[in-house]
Amino acid sequence: MESKLYKTNASGHAGVSWSKAHKRWKAYIYVDDKQIWLGEFVNKDEAIAARKDGELKYAHKRQGLAKKYMKIRIAELEAEVERLNGLLLDNIEAGHDN
Repeated sequence: MESKLYKTNASGHAGVSWSKAHKRWKAYIYVDDKQIWLGEFVNKDEAIAARKDGELKYAHKRQGLAKKYMKIRIAELEAEVERLNGLLLDNIEAGHDN
């Protein structure tokens, strides 16, 4: 599950940003809608490595969220298909009555 990379991202990597206040690179990851702090680093490459380690460490939780989302989305799409099939049948039946 990829994180969105914003245009203003200075590092070029999701979950790695520059802290003006601390003059360091910070690394973080979101799991279950909560930010998990991975650390502050003088070197950008160290922050990127920490983020990649965090992705591996928390992959099972993040994949679980993706699977849960996909199940919900599939159910929504199935319901929409049923609704459209009903409309189609109604239109077909209405056409045969004329």
